[in-house]
Amino acid sequence: MDSGPDFDVSAAADVIADRIAAIPRLRQVIVRAPPGCGRPVWVDDADFDVNDHLQFTACDPPGDEPALLEMAVALVTQRLPSDHPLWRATFITGLAGSRIALLIVFHHVVADGIGGLAVLANLVDGAPIPAAVLFPRRRSGTYALARCRRQALASARATPPRRGR
Repeated sequence: MDSGPDFDVSAAADVIADRIAAIPRLRQVIVRAPPGCGRPVWVDDADFDVNDHLQFTACDPPGDEPALLEMAVALVTQRLPSDHPLWRATFITGLAGSRIALLIVFHHVVADGIGGLAVLANLVDGAPIPAAVLFPRRRSGTYALARCRRQALASARATPPRRGR
């Protein structure tokens, strides 16, 4: 990212925030289903705040490529908190030539391979900006999980216990 004299990191963060609004998966968390009710499900994070996912840090001097790569290794190996959507974007300033880097980390469950490229394509300049998706959406899955759990419990109660032979 070329910073130039007029580059504003907070304005760039605002652009990222606007584009995130059109990618529902980046505003969702994984919720485990009750026992016997299937796999975990994606649910909108009602407390989502894009600022929880944006970081700003300065590169260690001299701000050259090896220093940037060392910082990138440290950032990508930090654990993503499981109680928030599983991604982070870090603006790295202090690079040689007055440049700024943007490092985005996705957990592989959010975006892996081609899916990750599709998500990134929505974040870069020049990409058409999709319409924002209403957020948070109604949690219809919660009722389905509750119904599934009730059915699983009823089935367990109706099944006679097995007796040893």
